[in-house]
Amino acid sequence: MIGVSGAKPLDLGAPQIRFAKKTKGSVSWESTSEGSDASWHCAGTMEFDGRLGYTVDIQAKKDLRLDNLMLRIPVNRDSADYMMGVGRVGGRLPLRHDWKWTGPYDSFWVGGVHSGLHVELRGGSYHGPMLNLYRPAPPETWSNGGKGGVEIDCREGCLAQAYTGPRKVVKGQKVRLEFALIVTPVKPLDTKTHFSSRYYHSFPSLTSTALPSQEAIEAGVNVVNLHQATEYNPYINYPLLAAELLKPVVRDLHSKLVKTKIYSTIRELTNYTPEFWALRSLGSEVFANGGGGGAPWLREHLVDGYIPAWVSTLPDGELDAAVTTTGLSRWCNFHIEGLKWMCETVGIDGLYLDDVSYDRTVLKRMRKVMERARPGSLIDLHSNTGFSIGPANQYLEFFPYIDRLWFGESFNYETMTPDQYLVEVSGLPFGLGGEMLQNGGNPWRGALYGMTNRYGWITEGILCDPRPVWRIWDAFGIASSQLIGYWEKDCPVRTNHKDVLATVYKRKGRALVALASWAPTRVSVKLAIDWKRLGIEPSRALLYAPVSAGFQPSAEFKFDEAIPIEPGKGWMLILKEN
Repeated sequence: MIGVSGAKPLDLGAPQIRFAKKTKGSVSWESTSEGSDASWHCAGTMEFDGRLGYTVDIQAKKDLRLDNLMLRIPVNRDSADYMMGVGRVGGRLPLRHDWKWTGPYDSFWVGGVHSGLHVELRGGSYHGPMLNLYRPAPPETWSNGGKGGVEIDCREGCLAQAYTGPRKVVKGQKVRLEFALIVTPVKPLDTKTHFSSRYYHSFPSLTSTALPSQEAIEAGVNVVNLHQATEYNPYINYPLLAAELLKPVVRDLHSKLVKTKIYSTIRELTNYTPEFWALRSLGSEVFANGGGGGAPWLREHLVDGYIPAWVSTLPDGELDAAVTTTGLSRWCNFHIEGLKWMCETVGIDGLYLDDVSYDRTVLKRMRKVMERARPGSLIDLHSNTGFSIGPANQYLEFFPYIDRLWFGESFNYETMTPDQYLVEVSGLPFGLGGEMLQNGGNPWRGALYGMTNRYGWITEGILCDPRPVWRIWDAFGIASSQLIGYWEKDCPVRTNHKDVLATVYKRKGRALVALASWAPTRVSVKLAIDWKRLGIEPSRALLYAPVSAGFQPSAEFKFDEAIPIEPGKGWMLILKEN
């Protein structure tokens, strides 16, 4: 942190550091100093998940005209190729990016697949992920009436800098700056678990099949998400009412070695909630205040002072009408206790989160409760571009407690760049795996990142079916392979076309090569193969495409042969010794 007055750094004195508290999950410290211009106090905490939180107080000892207060972060370009946030979609780290406090943003991430840093500028009234829904005022100190912002400059060296702009500070006045950092990846990438976990995700409809068929289970499905507005989980974010419906379903799926998870968030709440009127009596603590409207029941009984949310039809034909919550309230405590009860009594194996509005502390508590009540529980997180702009950036604080991402609604997989796939959808730079959603995704491009769509989901009238890709993966044994993406400098297979990328899944004596094209027309490419890196003897090697209906025909290629690729498509090729 640097303060500048009259083009000179503030005299803050030499800091004295004292470690204040140490627990099993965190360590806290304080740094204080006294200078001729101002005094300094910094309180910091580092937690077990890699998050560092800072509060910096600077108190003026005389009237000051500050040119700037800055948080300066040097960036190593050797390990930071990408960025997202503060008005920029996930992609390549630009030479320069300037942003003022416009739009629903308060954070950014800079990094690569193996290292990175997320920076959140705090001090406002709300720090949950869904800034575009709640639209809180920006932190006053950082925004400084529109004078503050974020600047990333990589023209000479590389520096990411949050700044406040000029301000006057009178003697005795205290300026507080808050920020949080998260080091990425937040966990080691577990490809074995990722490729071994196959999701069936029921579409929210009372007429569609909420449970996987025996055929789906035989294809590898071993995790089921029961969405709300389905036969066994009908109510919006109040699964306690469906406990007796769920118990036999969960027991049956467990007998087939299939984990069962449920849709349950806090962002909105059904009007069938038994505590509904008690919560209403609390004013706007739990139910967000707004202009009313929505379903007839809400109009008739609430009249105004609420925000209508999702509406679905119950099995008896009645409407389930939800209202928007404030996100953070005492209701979170009830939700966590209810989750514990569902794990212990019903035996659920985790949660499917569909855009939530609480913070990382609540999710951390939920994760602890689940691990104690139901060890091995899973949490996967869904978001979309329209409801939570830039979800990978806004939800990054959640990632230590998430098992899988499903960032896909409203994403256009045909127009997204490879960099956007990697940074915003795949989860790989953060130690997570992901899946595709909108229109079923693009199976060839998804294969570069270990992604398919979710079996059983319906999008734009399309029934998602990842089995064509699963068949190739399972025949090869992808769960036991090493993922070496096209983004790695030592990827052992490359193409001679800049718009056709190759990712390698390496096993002893063989490799699966995923090819995908972003070229606008049909192209033919040749492969450059590092045989030594693969550990394969070229004189005994074969290169062929295993047939999989719905994905690719059978084909065999010579190593010096040009491989034809249609626009927006690709191949999965087996390279092995004969």
